[in-house]
Amino acid sequence: MRLNKFRNGLKQFKDEYSFRLQEKTVNMYILAVEQLMAYYDKPYSEINSRDIRRWMSSLESKEFKAATVKSELAGIKLFYKYCTEEGLLAKIPVKNIPFPEVEDKFTPLYAAG
Repeated sequence: MRLNKFRNGLKQFKDEYSFRLQEKTVNMYILAVEQLMAYYDKPYSEINSRDIRRWMSSLESKEFKAATVKSELAGIKLFYKYCTEEGLLAKIPVKNIPFPEVEDKFTPLYAAG
């Protein structure tokens, strides 16, 4: 039953955001949510901020780049925001989790010389 509720929530999330975001982005966000759920093997409604921080730490220990962790967290934040807006959850467990800092890849031409 819980898995069906989760799958329905993901489908609704995809349907809602497919008009706002590129399909590739929505699919990446859904994959991030699925990876988080698989990591803990518990319902999305039972995931808390500590769980998410530990999951992020596990990604970093697997040498995921900060930009990747940031993208995954963005997807998870948006999914949980959607769930609260739709009444599927009472609160957002990722609300106070900051994004990892990402280094700028580009050096301005005026600073390169």
